[in-house]
Amino acid sequence: MTSDNHLPPEIMSAWVDGALTDSERLHLEKHLATCTSCERRIDRVRALKRSVVHAANAVPGPTARMQADLAALVEATHRQERIARVRRVGVVLVGMAAALIIALVIVQSRRQSAFLSSSLRDELALDHLHYAPLPNPAQVASSDPAVVALGLEERLGRRVSVPSWEATTLLGGRACKIQSQWVPLVMYERAGRRISLFELRGIGVNAARCERGEGDLSVCTMPRAGGALWVAVADLPDHDLSRLLQLASGG
Repeated sequence: MTSDNHLPPEIMSAWVDGALTDSERLHLEKHLATCTSCERRIDRVRALKRSVVHAANAVPGPTARMQADLAALVEATHRQERIARVRRVGVVLVGMAAALIIALVIVQSRRQSAFLSSSLRDELALDHLHYAPLPNPAQVASSDPAVVALGLEERLGRRVSVPSWEATTLLGGRACKIQSQWVPLVMYERAGRRISLFELRGIGVNAARCERGEGDLSVCTMPRAGGALWVAVADLPDHDLSRLLQLASGG
């Protein structure tokens, strides 16, 4: 096992020379028990010191050369450790950058899912502008929510919810095609203004909010259970239209 915190070269040299205190020697021996890298470097230091001593005894003069080689070896070892440490830090930074990019992508995706696309928002607003001026726009004309729901369910082949509100008249409903999808459109009148309520599926919008659509109409969304989405369009203040959707959802 190799430790990440290696012994300083001067400590290794002092240990080989027997110049350490008892506490320093115990600390070094404890480190060597878990660090094979330092153990190998101490062996090299010991061998070089022996060579220096032998050369000094045999031929006077080469001691300085041997000590220079020893210093170069120790410095080269530390240089390799610094390079390895920089590489490890680089890998960590790259990983952190990748995680940050992924987080930003997720946040952006969630943020986008709170909005209708501009094309869908404008198509709904234009659909409202098409039917709202007509005196009798409904295929299923009734002020009874159960009658309107049943008529739309027969046309669309799926369950349809038709809410009702005080001071608001239910005109009826019709099946209309929005972005290649047949959806129920329920029509109301409130304070002399028409309200179009669409129930969409598979849109991926998960937030209740209001935006401005074509004709400066208020376009408000309200998520429902099972991935459905109510979208109300009207020439009404955002807070009024949003409140109606909240009431329809039990809020």
